[in-house]
Amino acid sequence: MNRNIIILILLLSSLNCWSCDCKNISSTDSLREKSYRHSDIVFVGKLIELERESINPYSPRIYSFQIEEVLKGTFLNDTIFGKEFTSCSHFPQDIGRWIVYANVMDSGFIDINGCGATRSFLEPLCWNCPNARPRAPIPNSSKEELVDFEKDWQYRKMIARKEWEAEILILKNKN
Repeated sequence: MNRNIIILILLLSSLNCWSCDCKNISSTDSLREKSYRHSDIVFVGKLIELERESINPYSPRIYSFQIEEVLKGTFLNDTIFGKEFTSCSHFPQDIGRWIVYANVMDSGFIDINGCGATRSFLEPLCWNCPNARPRAPIPNSSKEELVDFEKDWQYRKMIARKEWEAEILILKNKN
C-alpha cells in the first residue's frame, strides 16, 4: 500500500516536468550550420535584462538583448525581446555578449532553441558538441586530478572564446 502511494505521489509531482532531447552534433561547425539554416534571425547582442511575466513560478521568463549586429534576417529596433515558449527554449542568463540564433514568433518575441549554437562569450562552450566538455572528475579524485581537470576546463574555455570570436567573422561572411 505505501509503495503505491509513493508511486502515485511521484507521478503527480512530475506532471509539470518537461524535457528536451538534443541530438549530439559532431562539431561546432555542424551545429553552427544547422542553427543558422533553421533560424529566422542571427545576431550578436548584449543580454541586458531578465524577468518573469508574472509572479507565477510557471510563467515564461522574458529577456531582452541590445542588438549590436544582425547577421541573418532583419530587425528594425536595437532591442529585441524573447521568452521561453517550450521546454526546449533556451533562457540566456549570462549578462554580456552573445551570438544568438533564434526564431521570431507570431507574438514578436524571439525563441532560442536550447539545442542550437546560441552561447555567450562568458560561457562559450558548445554544450551539444561531445568534444567540447571535459568529462567530470570521478568521485574521490586526488587534488592533482582536480587541478588537472580545472586546467583542462579553463583551456577549453579559452579555445572556445577564440572560436566564438571567429564564428562572428564566419557569420559576417555568409551575407
